[in-house]
Amino acid sequence: MSPDEIAERYAALRDEVGDGVTVVVATKYLSVGELQVLVDAGVDVVGENRAQDLEQKVALYGDAFTWDFIGQLQSRKVRRIVPHVRLIHSVASESSLRELARDVQDFITHARTQKYK
Repeated sequence: MSPDEIAERYAALRDEVGDGVTVVVATKYLSVGELQVLVDAGVDVVGENRAQDLEQKVALYGDAFTWDFIGQLQSRKVRRIVPHVRLIHSVASESSLRELARDVQDFITHARTQKYK
């Protein structure tokens, strides 16, 4: 599908759902090299469901998109995900949730410390 076709479908979908809904484009089956099509089509929010794929994609396209994690986040991957995403849509377990709470607090504390240096 060309960037123009994607842009047309994306615009139609955004018109249909309205301004109050955020359209998250899943990138699960797109390679890092294929993300440029989404940039060219004007997509602004993407969701990835694999931590290692998210890290690779953010490394190359970090500021091109707002990133969501749409997979079942496991506690051992929380630290890798938190700095990159706007939202985490689901967690795999209660221990993942506890780890997430700890890491988010650490991230916020670190961000505040860096901001005021």
